[in-house]
Amino acid sequence: MKVSGTHQIESLLISRLQAGDKAAFETIYLHYYPQFEAFARFELKNEELARDAVHDVFLTLWSKRASLDPSLSLKSFLYTCLKNRILNLIKAQHNALLRNGQVVEQQLLASHDTELSFGTHEGMQRLSAHLAALPEKRRKIVEMHFFQGLSYPEIAQRVDLSVNTVKMYVSQSARDLKAIIENEI
Repeated sequence: MKVSGTHQIESLLISRLQAGDKAAFETIYLHYYPQFEAFARFELKNEELARDAVHDVFLTLWSKRASLDPSLSLKSFLYTCLKNRILNLIKAQHNALLRNGQVVEQQLLASHDTELSFGTHEGMQRLSAHLAALPEKRRKIVEMHFFQGLSYPEIAQRVDLSVNTVKMYVSQSARDLKAIIENEI
C-alpha cells in the first residue's frame, strides 16, 4: 500500500535525521521544498517571503530533529509549521500596515506646513470633494472618525465591522487624502 510505504520511508528519514544525517535532511528538503514553496508563494503573494518562510520551516525541522516522532507524518508536521509561519507573517504585515496607517493619520492631522488650509471655505470644499472620491463605506467611516469624533470601537459597532477593519479603513483613507493633498501643493 502506497500510504504505508510513504509512511515507512518518512519514518526511516526521520530516524536518520534524528541521528544528524545531513543526506536525509537534503532528501527531505529536495522532496518537499517545491510544493511548499509554491503553497507559500500562493498564500503570501511574494516570492521572497515565500522562500524565507519555507527555509524557516526547514531550519525548524533541523533544530527540532531530535524531538521528532517517527510515527507521525513528516509532511503534516512540515505543512503545519509552514501554515503557522505564513499566518505569523500575514499577521505581522497586517500589524505593520495598521501602525503605518496610524502614523500617516497622525501626520495628516498634525501637518501645519501644508498650504491647503481646511479652515477656509475653499479648503473645506476641496476636502469634501476628496472625501467624496473615496469609496462610500470608507468615506462614512472617515467622517464618523474625524468629523463626529467617534472612536474606532464606536464606529465598528455602528457599521458592523471589526475594530481592526475600521482602523485599516481610516488609515488607508488618511494615506490617500495625504497623497492627494501633497500632490496639490
